[in-house]
Amino acid sequence: MKLPKSFFHCYPVYKSDSDYFSTDSGAPDLKEVEKLLGYKFKDKALLEKAFTHASVADVAAGGCESYERLEYVGDAVLNMLLARALYLWYPDLSPGWLTQLRAANVDTEKLARVAVKHRLYTYLRHHRGGKIDDQIEEFRKEMEKHPLHSMGLIKPPKVLADIVESLIGAISMDCGFRLKKLWPIVKMLLEPIISPETMKLRPKAELQELCQKKRWKMRYHGGLEDGEINVFVEDHLVGKASYSRSMKKEVAINHAAKDALMHLKTTTFVSSET
Repeated sequence: MKLPKSFFHCYPVYKSDSDYFSTDSGAPDLKEVEKLLGYKFKDKALLEKAFTHASVADVAAGGCESYERLEYVGDAVLNMLLARALYLWYPDLSPGWLTQLRAANVDTEKLARVAVKHRLYTYLRHHRGGKIDDQIEEFRKEMEKHPLHSMGLIKPPKVLADIVESLIGAISMDCGFRLKKLWPIVKMLLEPIISPETMKLRPKAELQELCQKKRWKMRYHGGLEDGEINVFVEDHLVGKASYSRSMKKEVAINHAAKDALMHLKTTTFVSSET
């Protein structure tokens, strides 16, 4: 399948465009993205750039630059739009709660879910056959276990969140940062938006809060060399989780904390000071 003409001014011509997309059908039609957004780009190059990974960007050879600069813009716009919306929706929430709520709605996992839900990853131009495709597929499977948000229990591919931010950045640049145009699109993409009622603490934070309330001393021990993370409360082993190079340490810690919480909630724990 040949590249559509609209790609020529931005993308260099490769011998096989099917080697650069997350589907086997070759270059997808970016008009489908415009249809999803309900927005038609005046500058098509911005939309094309929003889905160009650094691995295939080649500005020196006359190709398109990667999405990274648009990602920078989108990150700032997204945080501003959510901050404004949450401020207006929840007049009684403290700044601390508003900050936590905004963070939950714009973190890497939340945005990665947006990319999967709307199949935005299928428009990503990158070198196929590498880690990106495997990571996306693994994340899609893990998502099924956590319908809204895993709260730190799975490792989302950053590239998925990147293209959501770069797409928002592209729309922002194209529409001249008009809030009335931007917000309906961003709101649609983020649905369902995490609310105070649906937001949960990450297991690590929940365990810390419980231990502070009970005045228990808590610590984590372990690492890659041990192959696991252990949780000790008052020097008692109360939880553990496997840890390998394929996962972030923070994810392993959250799994260990979750295990500890289940243990503490289902058994009678007696502090060493009792």
